[in-house]
Amino acid sequence: MNNNVIIDNWSLFDIKELVTDEKIRTKNINYLGDSETDYLVKQFITLLNFLVDLISRDTIVTARGTQIAWIGHLKTLDQLVKDGIITDIRNNKTDADKQEINILKESFKLSDYESSLDDSSENKHHSFHDTTLIDGTAEYLYTSSQNKTFYSPHPFRAEFLKLTMFPFLQDGNQQIKNWIKVKRANIIEKVSNESEFRIGLVPLDPFLIEIIENSNSPYDLFETALQLRNQYKGFRNYLKEYQESLNDGDLKSLLKHERMLNEIQNKILDFKDPNKYGSFSISLGLGFFKYSKSYPLIDSLIMRNGVRATIQKLVLKPASDKTIDKLLKIFDLESVLLKEKLLEKLTKQR
Repeated sequence: MNNNVIIDNWSLFDIKELVTDEKIRTKNINYLGDSETDYLVKQFITLLNFLVDLISRDTIVTARGTQIAWIGHLKTLDQLVKDGIITDIRNNKTDADKQEINILKESFKLSDYESSLDDSSENKHHSFHDTTLIDGTAEYLYTSSQNKTFYSPHPFRAEFLKLTMFPFLQDGNQQIKNWIKVKRANIIEKVSNESEFRIGLVPLDPFLIEIIENSNSPYDLFETALQLRNQYKGFRNYLKEYQESLNDGDLKSLLKHERMLNEIQNKILDFKDPNKYGSFSISLGLGFFKYSKSYPLIDSLIMRNGVRATIQKLVLKPASDKTIDKLLKIFDLESVLLKEKLLEKLTKQR
């Protein structure tokens, strides 16, 4: 695995439509049907995932030819292509590759996911039996496996994969960001337990909070993300080093990463009993066996670099539903229903 990410063409077209299609913003958002609102939520999720990847990933990989989705429409992304931050997959598939992909397609068609579907408007909006959905998902999963690169699916494909119970490739980038997400939730839980009021966690990635707070238009979101990309170069390097340690099975290096995260946890949360919330533990796949051990030790040397301060800042980034309000205002799509559905989807997002 590496610190790159593969996104699909469906995501690119949705991002372009959400950002550039003025017709979306001329509609009366309060009179949209459930189906239209649900799809709008998916477009927002796609955009937000992309912005986080723009900051935290070394390279964003797309299928060859799909960059046409935004070329000439989003100048910031045009420049990213020129700079090599966004690149395309140039794999020429052999007959053996195509055979493997066909096996994947057939396994999807045979999977017992139909009974999991309900009659909600969200599922009616797009058929899960659609050949495009099945074929595209199989292609991207195979490409992800062959290139050892994490695949970030479009929300429809993510839901499809959940129903088929097909496992995602997890990588170091996801592990660290999930750790930050959990620790943010732990803080809210701690504060809530010590307060007369119950505090709810706004399930936004801390990168997104910073992007939205410093943007006033849809196009600003990309410009701000690029500025933050430069600021968080050290964090990306840390994610890359962590991934390399996972790839190499370097236990000594992994334990240093683990000790750093455990110290951050204990420093930030200041628990009398830190074991209540657990400690970060590495997990290495060794054939059919898995090595997993937790070390709550503190390595003072590794704490001297800037990564510790960066992670601590991300964990402690203030979260408020006003950030969601501002996001919707940026797109002239202020709606209580849309906000509720977006928050619900962000909470459930894997």
